[in-house]
Amino acid sequence: MILLQTAAIFRDAYRELNARKLFWLALILSGAVVLSFLLVSFEDGYLKLFIWKTPLALSAMGVTPATFYKLIFLEYGVKLWLAWIATIIAIVTTAGIIPEFVSGGAIDLALSKPIGRVRLFLTKYVAALLFVALQVTVFATLSFLVLGLRGATWEPGIFLAIPLMIIFFSYLYCISALVGLLTRSTIAAMILTLLFWFFLFILNNSDTILFTFKANNEQILKNEQQRVVILEQARDEPDRPDEPGDGGLKGAFLGAMTSGFDQQKLDRAIERRDATRKDVEALERWHGRIIAVKTVFPKTSETIDLLQRALIELAQLEQFSDAMSDSGEPPPERVVVDDDGEETTEVYLDEDDQRAVSQAQLHEFRARSILWIVGTSLGFEAVILGLCCWIFARRDY
Repeated sequence: MILLQTAAIFRDAYRELNARKLFWLALILSGAVVLSFLLVSFEDGYLKLFIWKTPLALSAMGVTPATFYKLIFLEYGVKLWLAWIATIIAIVTTAGIIPEFVSGGAIDLALSKPIGRVRLFLTKYVAALLFVALQVTVFATLSFLVLGLRGATWEPGIFLAIPLMIIFFSYLYCISALVGLLTRSTIAAMILTLLFWFFLFILNNSDTILFTFKANNEQILKNEQQRVVILEQARDEPDRPDEPGDGGLKGAFLGAMTSGFDQQKLDRAIERRDATRKDVEALERWHGRIIAVKTVFPKTSETIDLLQRALIELAQLEQFSDAMSDSGEPPPERVVVDDDGEETTEVYLDEDDQRAVSQAQLHEFRARSILWIVGTSLGFEAVILGLCCWIFARRDY
């Protein structure tokens, strides 16, 4: 009896979605996005767009055809299409399901049947997720075939996109359901859900930016400390012969610092080191606060990135990141004005430093546990759904 009632609600939800033009538009666009991957190829180690061969030598970056197709699937298929454009279409399409259900005659007919209110609401809620489930299933199936035929790699891990995208969308849809239940307004549900999503986007960007600043300043602090040590050695051992640099700009600078001791130079180096240490400590505090706030709310970006963990190994990402950061350009410099008003230039962060920062960022986000990413996010959703069930069970219709 329970299974028949649940199946009937799911059939109604499918018919409702089937009647919406945006559902079919999104389905067609999903197929078009995947088929567009066929226009991009990997030929003789170079990227080729349809019939145009680009000068981008992917093989020199250590990218294989399999890794290349997985990267474009993740970056453009998942992160751009599914996690942004298709999600916006899904929010617009499903925003009216709960408001229309509780404000029209449908609620009277549903409540007249022998089914509990909590189960009725939860079944309706899960049925609304059919939009994303059907869209992602079509997208993942076509992507699996394209990667197998084009990239010569058959990746069953692609189908992890189905549960991950459903979970990702459910973070947002629980807000849509709550607002729709409270206001019975489709417009309010849609707008407030988009605003909530924007808040999560700002929160995630704050996390990334603060961590990057912190990692940059930690590397700068390491360099500043190295300068102080060299100057102190020049002070304590004035007759010590100069040591050759490592061949780079930073090495030449460090070697030049030992050519003669200057107390003012040491004082300025200590001052910069201490100021940088304070910056690192402040950034660590603010980053910790952002992480604490993120723990309470859904982690949308990290949930999507779990698919990358399943498809691409960390070593492959590190190799690709190193190749992309190896620009061949001189490292950035900064101008320092001494007490006499004279300007000198120092190497700020050279390519090795930038590579270290990039690797630290990769390791930081990969080290975050699935329990923290998905578990706490589903905990937030459970609280919102509990509130929805309580309101739905107690309200008179």
